[in-house]
Amino acid sequence: MSESLLKQVIHDELNLYNLLELPLDKFTKISTADLKRQYRKLSLKYHPDKTTDQNAERFHAVSMAMQILGEDHLRSVYDKWLGQYIRDNKDRNKMITRLKTRERAPQKKSGHYDLNEMQKYGEQLRKLKHFRMSYGDWQHLNLDTDPEEHSLYDSCTLRFEVWNEKLKLRNNQELKDYVLKKFNFVTDEIFDVYYSERNEYRSHDSNVLAIYVVFKTPLQSRKEFDQCRNLLDDEVIDVSPRTPLHYYPEPQENLKFKLDDNILNAINDHQDPIVID
Repeated sequence: MSESLLKQVIHDELNLYNLLELPLDKFTKISTADLKRQYRKLSLKYHPDKTTDQNAERFHAVSMAMQILGEDHLRSVYDKWLGQYIRDNKDRNKMITRLKTRERAPQKKSGHYDLNEMQKYGEQLRKLKHFRMSYGDWQHLNLDTDPEEHSLYDSCTLRFEVWNEKLKLRNNQELKDYVLKKFNFVTDEIFDVYYSERNEYRSHDSNVLAIYVVFKTPLQSRKEFDQCRNLLDDEVIDVSPRTPLHYYPEPQENLKFKLDDNILNAINDHQDPIVID
């Protein structure tokens, strides 16, 4: 019974020392006597006969923690798992911090320039001069003659963080294929996909990759976010919207609006079809 309980605790990633209100940073130095002393203290504090239903749940949790940590062989297995879990999370958090730091850092200019772009730029200036047109903001001319626009770009964007230590993805295309397949995204509902410029596929110092998926509507983005955040695991470790969640409209089905009485009467009195341009 206790061994099956231990498997369930590890599966649920429960912190038994936290349930016993003991410091996690020194869990290996906590003696059996310390455990028993803390257990007696919390048992009195949360005993069901003295407290509310909510504290009764705490009493059950404390008893479960002591059932495992109170047996040496079970505690040994649990402590070994907990130590590895803490190390893995520290490494993972370091990787995530490094990626976000690199994304916030200013880009270094390489000092190399695209000759074709410079020629296009000069050609556009010559045309403006020939037709005696204003140069406008000539330092920031837009050379993209047919840009694809999305009026709600950020509101439709989700950011995914992928842990690449086991996946061994080699480039952005493999990253895109993996994310789209994992979450069963419909290609027709996606407006754009782009990547963090700080993604590093060959470096051992960073195993966290970032990819941005832009959907066609904010409602679609909200729907996918609600589904994806319930599917996070050891591979896709985070998903977040570019626009804060409270700006998203709540999905509503069969939404009905009450028409103004004057408009409603006009519709009821009108015999011919009403055409709205």
